[in-house]
Amino acid sequence: MIEQELTWDEWLEELAMASGGEIDYFYLSEDNAKIEQPELYKYYQMGYDVNDFVSERLMSYEGGDVIIWIDPDEPDDNQLDAILSNTEFYQTFSEEIKSLRVLNDIVITDDKALKSLKRQIYIGTITCLETYLSDAFINTVLSNQEYLKSFFSTFKDFKKQTISMSNLFINIDKAEEIAKEAMSSKVLYHKLDKVNEMYTATLNISFPKFGEIMRYINTRHDLVHRNGKTTDGNKILIDCKIIEQVISDIENFVEKIDKMLHEK
Repeated sequence: MIEQELTWDEWLEELAMASGGEIDYFYLSEDNAKIEQPELYKYYQMGYDVNDFVSERLMSYEGGDVIIWIDPDEPDDNQLDAILSNTEFYQTFSEEIKSLRVLNDIVITDDKALKSLKRQIYIGTITCLETYLSDAFINTVLSNQEYLKSFFSTFKDFKKQTISMSNLFINIDKAEEIAKEAMSSKVLYHKLDKVNEMYTATLNISFPKFGEIMRYINTRHDLVHRNGKTTDGNKILIDCKIIEQVISDIENFVEKIDKMLHEK
């Protein structure tokens, strides 16, 4: 190990790539890492090679995977209660989108304030998408025993676990609670490829094409982590027209998914 030559963001990006995308580092600034992930930050300071970090599973969790759940959108118990109480998830989504459109039409003469507002509207639109996908999936699965069975039989984290015969009935009694925990805390709903697989395997619903939506999600990442710049250092332009396009595309995407859910 040598003194670290990479910046914190560069090291995290390499770590994520080395893990095959299993490590999610959204929103983890260097200052926050010192407090929230001190062990992880210690390895960074030591100059630890990311490939060694992954191969040695220095941050391994149950199941042996190197997964660090550090997304601030990860629900706590109170957030889970909010998800379960939100059975009108499409209406909630629509109302939030409507509010974002109102904000997008606000006229502000201060250029810095305007740019800040546009950035927050963009980020908020992606958050609306994530919230809908999580609320819709969790509530739909928990409303039907067949969906619950499908989730248990297909969710990748469950496939790696074994249950002793002595604990069989205990786990059966706690099945719904186990599912709630997994759906709310072990799934990152901005990872559309994985969420699509989960929707397909559990609910037999496949997402419409989402390449453009993923591009919007990646832009949100740049807005949050790189102060509105791409990896090449180019400033990201956001104006009323661009935001309206993002809102419309995400709205259409969610409408199609919600229609499929209702048809079931």
